[in-house]
Amino acid sequence: MIDTSGSNGCIDCNHRAAIFKHLNKDELNRIDDTRYILSFKPGEQIVKQGAPFSYVLSFTSGLAKIIVEGSAKPDMIVKLVKPVEFIAGPGLFVDNRHYFSVVALEKSCVCAIDTYVFKDVLRRNHNFNEAYLSAVNQNYLFVMQKLISTFEKNTKGRVAEALLYLANDIYHAEAFNLTFSINDLASLSGMSKESAFRCIKDFGDDDIIRMSKKRIEILNLKLLTEISKKG
Repeated sequence: MIDTSGSNGCIDCNHRAAIFKHLNKDELNRIDDTRYILSFKPGEQIVKQGAPFSYVLSFTSGLAKIIVEGSAKPDMIVKLVKPVEFIAGPGLFVDNRHYFSVVALEKSCVCAIDTYVFKDVLRRNHNFNEAYLSAVNQNYLFVMQKLISTFEKNTKGRVAEALLYLANDIYHAEAFNLTFSINDLASLSGMSKESAFRCIKDFGDDDIIRMSKKRIEILNLKLLTEISKKG
């Protein structure tokens, strides 16, 4: 982790999360005075589940995974984080603890903002407060939908859903290079590595996708979408 504090003020920043558009110059300057820009290498932990909520994070570059750590079952990747997203959770206003971990998949940067200042600005700015609640609720709905899919869909349906998520929401292309392992793809799909590998192989045999090393190309988007929906 590298501290690069002092780079680019909040007012002129081109990598601000959408919720910050509701702040005036004085509010942005106040946040700017207490923030740090932190850089992480692939594999480095950005947030640790259970750790104190000392800072809220605005993700400005790279790619990371949000993990829910379980005591008995393997950890589950609930979603990926890309620029310019805001990383927050319910613990900020409950017990001041993080309820998930965040790990960098690529070289990544975040703006870390002091929680005391952030909360105070939230209390004083109604529009900013609403935007923050909307962002948190959207993440909550995403996680809820993922849990429903995990319980309702079979393994092929879950892998198909994960591949469509990567194509549509992360890489924005039907052919892309994975920047993480098959283990991570399995965790994102809520299954073992062996089950995920079998599904990938079956999709390849059926000419639904083509996979070479870490490059995936979706050959039959319509069929993959049907598999995802029907599960």
